[in-house]
Amino acid sequence: NIAPDKAAYIGDDVIDLQVMPLVSLALCPADAHILVKRHSHRILLSKAGDGVAREVCDLIMAARMPLETAYAVAQKPAFEGQSS
Repeated sequence: NIAPDKAAYIGDDVIDLQVMPLVSLALCPADAHILVKRHSHRILLSKAGDGVAREVCDLIMAARMPLETAYAVAQKPAFEGQSS
């Protein structure tokens, strides 16, 4: 139930062009089709399947707070079942 104008979208081929104008943030991987690159708000450094999701997560988190703060929880001993 997220309105399109509140959503981000990652596309890499011409079929994605119909969705990209509807969202507030249209992204594409470095190896996307040239038409998709022209309609993206940002071209990512990562290629499709090679870290795109991580790059997008980092971009979104970095827009809200320093990455060091965002990832501080991962530095704690209890993260992912580690014993404290």
